[in-house]
Amino acid sequence: MNQRMSRRKPRRDLPIGYTTGIALELNQKDWTLRYGWFQLPGTPNGLTADDRIFAYPIESGEVTSDGEFWKEWGMILEWERRWRVADRPGAVRLQAWVDHGYLASYNVATPLLLASPPPLNSPQGTEATIPRGAFAFRYKYGFGVNWEQEVAKNLGLFGRLGWQDGHVSAAAYTDVDWTVQLGLSVKGAAWRRPGDTFGLVGNLVGASSQQQAFLKAGGTGILNGDSNLTYAPEMSLEAYYDFAITKGVNLAFNYQLFANPAFNRDRGPVNVFQARLHWQF
Repeated sequence: MNQRMSRRKPRRDLPIGYTTGIALELNQKDWTLRYGWFQLPGTPNGLTADDRIFAYPIESGEVTSDGEFWKEWGMILEWERRWRVADRPGAVRLQAWVDHGYLASYNVATPLLLASPPPLNSPQGTEATIPRGAFAFRYKYGFGVNWEQEVAKNLGLFGRLGWQDGHVSAAAYTDVDWTVQLGLSVKGAAWRRPGDTFGLVGNLVGASSQQQAFLKAGGTGILNGDSNLTYAPEMSLEAYYDFAITKGVNLAFNYQLFANPAFNRDRGPVNVFQARLHWQF
């Protein structure tokens, strides 16, 4: 697992857990407005309020007297508009969000890395490749839009566009700065399996020029970085089939093909096979 340098002691990245926050929703016949304010992890992709409600996230023995809980948060605003075209449902969702946390600036980190390159194959991962001086309390913002539309009986199309400020490191999940997605889903009624669904999705994701320079200098992020970079947007194709075994029980099989994984055209392709069992009760 990677490690992350922070203003506290360095610690290992841990799986994202539950968080605390507030969500508000205003529902109308044709539209919905949603707002959320949530706690962010104290370190990128770290623990968030797993053991306390509205308290600064901590690990055992870690000093928490800095009183900076209110400095690490994320807000999101979403507006959803629903419609029917020729009696076929569709919707679009517009999103805007802003995070504030102890995050690294790529513009600060890259010159520091170039001045003191990390050792190749460093076992310490991001602790060795994101200099302490690159971290400060910063804002990070982004926008997104996703849509869905039924175009024929049992056939739907969907898509997504997303962009975030690429000057600052990610707080959680992935280091993607922009994304484009297009897909379709088909209900199994056409082959007498009305509870089944087949889906096909294409994704294209990329990194900002600032993150590219950081990775090329030997930096590593939450998921990206292997001491050099020959940049190309990451492309993926996903296909899945979801079987309805019985009421409340579904079994899905999934295949994904990745080209240029982690934005590096010297890597891949990568094939991923998955099986998932969903039991609802």
